[in-house]
Amino acid sequence: MRIKQFIGLASVGLVLAACQSSSYQIKGNAKELKDGDTLFITSDLYHRTPIDTTFVSDGTFEFAGNVDSTHICMIYAPHQPEMNITFFLAPADIRIILRREGSRVQGPRINNDWQELNDTIDYYGKEMKEMAMQLFENTQISVDEKQQLMGKMKALEDLLKQKIKETADRHREDELGQFIHSHFQD
Repeated sequence: MRIKQFIGLASVGLVLAACQSSSYQIKGNAKELKDGDTLFITSDLYHRTPIDTTFVSDGTFEFAGNVDSTHICMIYAPHQPEMNITFFLAPADIRIILRREGSRVQGPRINNDWQELNDTIDYYGKEMKEMAMQLFENTQISVDEKQQLMGKMKALEDLLKQKIKETADRHREDELGQFIHSHFQD
Protein backbone atom coordinates (compact mmCIF):
# COMPACT_ATOMS: atom_id res chain seq x y z
CA MET A 1 0.00 0.00 0.00
CA ARG A 2 2.79 2.44 0.81
CA ILE A 3 4.40 1.90 -2.58
CA LYS A 4 1.13 2.76 -4.34
CA GLN A 5 0.76 5.92 -2.22
CA PHE A 6 4.35 6.93 -2.99
CA ILE A 7 3.86 6.35 -6.72
CA GLY A 8 0.58 8.31 -6.59
CA LEU A 9 2.23 11.24 -4.79
CA ALA A 10 5.18 11.17 -7.18
CA SER A 11 2.79 11.24 -10.15
CA VAL A 12 0.90 14.22 -8.71
CA GLY A 13 4.23 15.99 -8.13
CA LEU A 14 5.28 15.40 -11.75
CA VAL A 15 1.96 16.72 -13.03
CA LEU A 16 2.26 19.83 -10.87
CA ALA A 17 5.84 20.37 -11.99
CA ALA A 18 4.79 20.04 -15.62
CA CYS A 19 2.11 22.67 -15.04
CA GLN A 20 4.72 25.17 -13.88
CA SER A 21 5.01 27.66 -16.68
CA SER A 22 8.22 29.30 -17.79
CA SER A 23 6.34 31.89 -19.83
CA TYR A 24 6.21 35.58 -19.16
CA GLN A 25 3.98 38.26 -20.54
CA ILE A 26 4.74 41.94 -20.22
CA LYS A 27 1.96 44.39 -20.96
CA GLY A 28 2.90 48.01 -20.90
CA ASN A 29 1.75 51.55 -21.31
CA ALA A 30 3.98 54.09 -23.05
CA LYS A 31 1.71 57.07 -23.71
CA GLU A 32 4.71 59.41 -24.20
CA LEU A 33 5.91 57.42 -27.21
CA LYS A 34 4.52 57.44 -30.74
CA ASP A 35 3.02 54.60 -32.73
CA GLY A 36 5.82 52.58 -34.29
CA ASP A 37 8.49 53.58 -31.74
CA THR A 38 10.79 50.68 -30.98
CA LEU A 39 11.30 49.22 -27.52
CA PHE A 40 14.01 46.75 -26.60
CA ILE A 41 14.29 44.39 -23.67
CA THR A 42 17.79 43.49 -22.48
CA SER A 43 19.41 41.55 -19.69
CA ASP A 44 22.71 43.32 -20.42
CA LEU A 45 22.34 46.54 -18.41
CA TYR A 46 25.76 47.86 -19.45
CA HIS A 47 25.86 47.32 -23.21
CA ARG A 48 22.09 47.06 -23.67
CA THR A 49 22.28 44.23 -26.17
CA PRO A 50 18.61 43.50 -27.02
CA ILE A 51 17.10 40.07 -26.43
CA ASP A 52 13.71 41.06 -27.84
CA THR A 53 12.06 43.93 -29.66
CA THR A 54 8.54 45.28 -29.88
CA PHE A 55 6.77 48.36 -31.18
CA VAL A 56 4.45 50.84 -29.53
CA SER A 57 0.87 50.83 -30.81
CA ASP A 58 -1.81 53.16 -29.43
CA GLY A 59 0.40 53.93 -26.44
CA THR A 60 0.81 50.28 -25.44
CA PHE A 61 3.34 47.51 -25.95
CA GLU A 62 3.75 43.81 -25.20
CA PHE A 63 6.56 41.31 -24.81
CA ALA A 64 6.04 37.57 -24.36
CA GLY A 65 8.35 34.60 -24.17
CA ASN A 66 9.87 31.98 -21.98
CA VAL A 67 12.49 32.35 -19.30
CA ASP A 68 14.10 29.61 -17.26
CA SER A 69 15.01 31.80 -14.28
CA THR A 70 14.38 35.23 -12.82
CA HIS A 71 16.92 37.89 -13.74
CA ILE A 72 17.24 41.65 -13.90
CA CYS A 73 16.35 43.25 -17.22
CA MET A 74 15.62 46.63 -18.73
CA ILE A 75 13.10 47.87 -21.26
CA TYR A 76 14.24 50.96 -23.12
CA ALA A 77 13.55 53.16 -26.11
CA PRO A 78 16.87 53.32 -28.02
CA HIS A 79 16.40 56.87 -29.30
CA GLN A 80 15.08 58.21 -25.99
CA PRO A 81 17.42 56.94 -23.24
CA GLU A 82 15.32 58.50 -20.46
CA MET A 83 12.48 56.13 -21.41
CA ASN A 84 13.56 53.02 -19.54
CA ILE A 85 12.79 50.79 -16.59
CA THR A 86 14.80 48.16 -14.78
CA PHE A 87 12.83 45.20 -13.44
CA PHE A 88 13.06 41.47 -12.80
CA LEU A 89 11.99 39.26 -15.69
CA ALA A 90 10.31 36.16 -14.30
CA PRO A 91 7.79 33.56 -15.42
CA ALA A 92 4.76 35.72 -14.65
CA ASP A 93 2.47 38.46 -15.85
CA ILE A 94 4.23 41.82 -15.54
CA ARG A 95 2.69 45.27 -15.97
CA ILE A 96 4.83 48.29 -16.85
CA ILE A 97 4.17 51.99 -17.19
CA LEU A 98 7.03 53.49 -19.17
CA ARG A 99 7.52 57.24 -18.73
CA ARG A 100 10.34 59.75 -18.98
CA GLU A 101 10.08 60.20 -15.22
CA GLY A 102 8.59 57.74 -12.80
CA SER A 103 8.29 54.50 -14.77
CA ARG A 104 6.63 51.73 -12.76
CA VAL A 105 6.53 47.94 -12.64
CA GLN A 106 4.00 45.59 -11.06
CA GLY A 107 4.06 41.82 -10.58
CA PRO A 108 5.23 39.37 -9.47
CA ARG A 109 6.20 39.95 -5.81
CA ILE A 110 9.89 40.53 -6.60
CA ASN A 111 8.97 43.46 -8.86
CA ASN A 112 6.43 44.83 -6.38
CA ASP A 113 9.13 44.94 -3.71
CA TRP A 114 11.63 46.37 -6.22
CA GLN A 115 9.17 49.15 -7.09
CA GLU A 116 8.53 49.86 -3.42
CA LEU A 117 12.28 50.12 -2.79
CA ASN A 118 12.71 52.49 -5.75
CA ASP A 119 9.81 54.64 -4.51
CA THR A 120 11.46 54.82 -1.08
CA ILE A 121 14.83 55.77 -2.57
CA ASP A 122 13.17 58.49 -4.69
CA TYR A 123 11.25 59.88 -1.70
CA TYR A 124 14.23 60.05 0.64
CA GLY A 125 16.46 61.30 -2.16
CA LYS A 126 14.14 64.25 -2.84
CA GLU A 127 13.93 65.07 0.87
CA MET A 128 17.75 65.03 1.21
CA LYS A 129 18.17 67.11 -1.96
CA GLU A 130 15.83 69.79 -0.58
CA MET A 131 17.76 69.89 2.68
CA ALA A 132 21.08 70.09 0.82
CA MET A 133 19.76 73.01 -1.23
CA GLN A 134 18.80 74.81 2.00
CA LEU A 135 22.28 74.19 3.36
CA PHE A 136 24.22 75.42 0.37
CA GLU A 137 21.96 78.04 -1.17
CA ASN A 138 20.76 79.86 1.94
CA THR A 139 23.56 82.17 3.01
CA GLN A 140 21.48 83.47 5.95
CA ILE A 141 21.28 80.09 7.69
CA SER A 142 22.87 79.91 11.14
CA VAL A 143 25.42 77.33 12.27
CA ASP A 144 22.79 75.73 14.54
CA GLU A 145 20.30 75.46 11.66
CA LYS A 146 23.01 73.92 9.46
CA GLN A 147 23.77 71.33 12.13
CA GLN A 148 20.07 70.53 12.52
CA LEU A 149 19.67 70.06 8.76
CA MET A 150 22.77 67.89 8.61
CA GLY A 151 21.40 65.80 11.48
CA LYS A 152 18.08 65.39 9.65
CA MET A 153 19.92 64.41 6.46
CA LYS A 154 21.95 61.82 8.37
CA ALA A 155 18.76 60.42 9.95
CA LEU A 156 17.13 60.12 6.50
CA GLU A 157 20.25 58.44 5.13
CA ASP A 158 20.16 55.94 8.00
CA LEU A 159 16.45 55.27 7.40
CA LEU A 160 17.12 54.68 3.71
CA LYS A 161 19.96 52.28 4.47
CA GLN A 162 17.66 50.41 6.85
CA LYS A 163 14.93 50.10 4.18
CA ILE A 164 17.47 48.77 1.67
CA LYS A 165 18.81 46.28 4.23
CA GLU A 166 15.29 45.10 5.15
CA THR A 167 14.45 44.50 1.48
CA ALA A 168 17.74 42.65 0.95
CA ASP A 169 17.07 40.49 4.02
CA ARG A 170 13.53 39.62 2.86
CA HIS A 171 14.95 38.60 -0.53
CA ARG A 172 18.24 37.03 0.56
CA GLU A 173 17.35 33.83 -1.34
CA ASP A 174 16.42 35.44 -4.66
CA GLU A 175 17.76 37.71 -7.37
CA LEU A 176 16.56 40.95 -5.74
CA GLY A 177 18.53 40.21 -2.59
CA GLN A 178 21.57 39.26 -4.65
CA PHE A 179 21.27 42.45 -6.72
CA ILE A 180 21.04 44.63 -3.62
CA HIS A 181 24.00 42.93 -1.96
CA SER A 182 26.14 43.38 -5.06
CA HIS A 183 25.12 46.98 -5.88
CA PHE A 184 24.36 48.71 -2.56
CA GLN A 185 27.35 48.90 -0.27
CA ASP A 186 26.97 50.34 3.25
